[in-house]
Amino acid sequence: MSPAAQRTPLALGLFGLPSLLLLLLDLTPARGDCNAPERLHFAVLTGDSAAQQSFPEGSEVKYTCRPGYQRNFKFPPTRTCLPDGTWSKANEFCQKKQCPNLGELTNGHIKIENDILFGSTVSFICDEGYVLIGESQSRCEIVEGNKVGWSERLPVCEAIRCDLPPVIDNGQHTGINQDFFTYGSVVRYRCDATYSLIGNEVIHCTTENMKDGIWSDPPPECKVVRCETPLLPNGYIQSLRRSSYTYKETVILECNPGFNMIGKEMISCGANNTWIPDIPQCIKDVKPTTVGATTSTTTTTSSSSSTGGSSSSTGGSSSSTGGSSSSTGGSSSSTGGSSSSTGGSSSSTSGSSSFANKKENQLITVFLVIPLVIFTQTGSFSFRNWL
Repeated sequence: MSPAAQRTPLALGLFGLPSLLLLLLDLTPARGDCNAPERLHFAVLTGDSAAQQSFPEGSEVKYTCRPGYQRNFKFPPTRTCLPDGTWSKANEFCQKKQCPNLGELTNGHIKIENDILFGSTVSFICDEGYVLIGESQSRCEIVEGNKVGWSERLPVCEAIRCDLPPVIDNGQHTGINQDFFTYGSVVRYRCDATYSLIGNEVIHCTTENMKDGIWSDPPPECKVVRCETPLLPNGYIQSLRRSSYTYKETVILECNPGFNMIGKEMISCGANNTWIPDIPQCIKDVKPTTVGATTSTTTTTSSSSSTGGSSSSTGGSSSSTGGSSSSTGGSSSSTGGSSSSTGGSSSSTSGSSSFANKKENQLITVFLVIPLVIFTQTGSFSFRNWL
């Protein structure tokens, strides 16, 4: 490569760089100039300002309100390019328009969150027992040109209806001449003569989903109910006694003296011709008994005999035959001394002790009287011979 060719790039580098810098400086806005102002949600630029991208210092732009907004005369609809290259504050020189009053919602109310200005939404709510016919919400929006209005018209709150109440056999209800029944309507049932009403006498129209009407309870039933006079062994009817009783009639029962009642004293005639609760029972009042300890007592006596004479002790087993007396084992078992009770148990201690004392007195008498008799008859007596 020739020396001239080698010097050409160097020359471009030395003289081309300042030119490039000057070109860039021409593209940068001058100090104090402003770019196009930011977008405002309530207003737009007017005239040629809307398309302009750069504004010299001190430039003033004008605005016009957007649809749905109107002039707020507290502030001018302008902004100015400041020396530091920024725009002056954008005061709200345009404000939201207000939608017209919706009026009153019959059998309901309108729920307003904040206001009824452009862009806001309201809700429609019906009272209990009424169903909403129409839209549940409405929005304040532009309806035509620059006017604002509601997107939905005021709905209607219509009373919830129930089907005709059921007809029952052997009875009737009070709404027989009505064509329809709305929420809260009440119907009363009654039965023909000799029939008892089983169930709820009154039902009313209500709802579970705030839309469809239903009756609060199933219809009652009319039937003949007869309960026989309750029989209470060892007791009696305290209230008026009759041969039979009808539905829900009650009686009060009482037990005879000495008997306790097991169950309820007041019972009622039920729908199935039975007493509710069941007829009680009268159980004899059993007093606790005290079982005393029993013992058996055996009294031991000596048997004796005398020549030509015989003696026997009352209640004893000692006897003399032919002038001699013998006692088995030298003891006399008193028949009356020990008393046996049912089941093989002995008599009480007090009875046995009394008998033993009596027996002892009898033996002493025998030992004293016999020597005296012998002495009287013979004129002499030897204890050695008697023993």
